[in-house]
Amino acid sequence: MTISTNKTTCAAFYKHTNIRFDGKVHACCRSDIAIKQFDGDLNGLLHSKEYNEIREKTNRGEKIATCSKCYSEEEHGKKSLRMRFNSMYPDAKVELQDIEIYPNNICNLTCEMCLGEFSSAKWTKSNPDKPSKEGIKILPKLPTLPSTIRKIKFMGGEPFMTSSHRKILQTIDNDSLKNLELEYTTNGHFLLTEEDHKIFKQCRNVEISVSIDAFGDLNSIVREGADWNKIDNFVDDIIQNTNYDIFIYTTLHNKGWSNIDKLGDWYWQKKLNIKNKNRLGWDIIPLVHPDKLSIRHLPDSDKQKLNKWINVWGKEIANIDNGSYIISLLKRRYSISPVSF
Repeated sequence: MTISTNKTTCAAFYKHTNIRFDGKVHACCRSDIAIKQFDGDLNGLLHSKEYNEIREKTNRGEKIATCSKCYSEEEHGKKSLRMRFNSMYPDAKVELQDIEIYPNNICNLTCEMCLGEFSSAKWTKSNPDKPSKEGIKILPKLPTLPSTIRKIKFMGGEPFMTSSHRKILQTIDNDSLKNLELEYTTNGHFLLTEEDHKIFKQCRNVEISVSIDAFGDLNSIVREGADWNKIDNFVDDIIQNTNYDIFIYTTLHNKGWSNIDKLGDWYWQKKLNIKNKNRLGWDIIPLVHPDKLSIRHLPDSDKQKLNKWINVWGKEIANIDNGSYIISLLKRRYSISPVSF
């Protein structure tokens, strides 16, 4: 049996889960509404009452609040995360194969668009009169991964600041590791260790996604605490010394867009110096929340500059597949309305 082709059904509810450092379970990384509390049982999670209810609702065509960003993207012609999940997992068998996990929120940066919930450093900055340890959140129980897992994505915090990700991977037997696709979202400040490489070399594929929102000093402003030289060295180390895939992940917002042309030049030079050019990619995702940072608030003259870059250089340099969606946001002067249950 295959996944329904209606506009609300999502394969994530059949194959995927997202577990955060507070132990709360979410439908995916985009969700700000928890489905339930993690009880340590990954095998039974997707068969829980909460997941059964969400599958029933979306199969009936009901829109749910946790999926509002995907609905908005689809309305503006962008291939949403929901659609990508449905392409990756077309069968309707309930079986956990794909997991995103935040082992903790320990981080060294205080990014403009981030919240203290996701960065211990941001929490400390926002709460100067409180002990910094109060802002650290660690998943109460590290899960043992079932043999059905085919893809795991580590998020944070900054996953390479601690060994939690390795402890989780060490719960998988060697045969399962061979079938595993591994993905990390990192700020690029911590070089991988020999222990990391030892595990990664056993996996089917490894992808490192480096969050960079602007070039050079401007990136250090919008991602406060960032060191451009460390990021540059991290990217070079992955390109030159591994066979891992690497993506530059740029959150496009009104604080960091202004030197995107320089970021494009930097990326293009990296691309020219890599033998297998398919190993290196660039994703540019416009920020929607918080709305105050949306590119829709840019002055018209700045919108025209960004629009021109997307049209003239974006498709060639970054292979942007959501350029029309970015341009659509530039034309908008209203916020996205939330979707209710």
